[in-house]
Amino acid sequence: MPARSATSRPQLEVETPLLALAAACSVVEEAAVVVGRPLPPRLAVRLAHRARRVYSQSESFRRKVRTRGDSGREWLHAFLRHWLAALLREECPALFRRLPTAFANGIACLPAIPSGPAEQFPPADDFHLSNEARQLIA
Repeated sequence: MPARSATSRPQLEVETPLLALAAACSVVEEAAVVVGRPLPPRLAVRLAHRARRVYSQSESFRRKVRTRGDSGREWLHAFLRHWLAALLREECPALFRRLPTAFANGIACLPAIPSGPAEQFPPADDFHLSNEARQLIA
């Protein structure tokens, strides 16, 4: 059987609305927040390349990433987290040890952002409306 040309292989960005590099950058930034240190951008490039390659070669990966709604994006992010954890384990074990186990299993692990009191609008007499604005609401 002759080898398929690269142009006839399935392509992630062509067949889905997902952008591999944008997703990879998001996952690398998420990991940087979790470990408390910036990570090199080259990791995002490597992850995006891997996502494209696996998409072109694996029917089961394509099925997961092509699911409707946000599920496809979530699957892609889960795989990217798993692959990033593997890269960190190889290249920087100290940072890998700072990752929660769930991250290596593809689960988002951003620290909870404390929610403050709900922002309230100032009383009406604390701000001034222009004459045009007064005419619009009158």
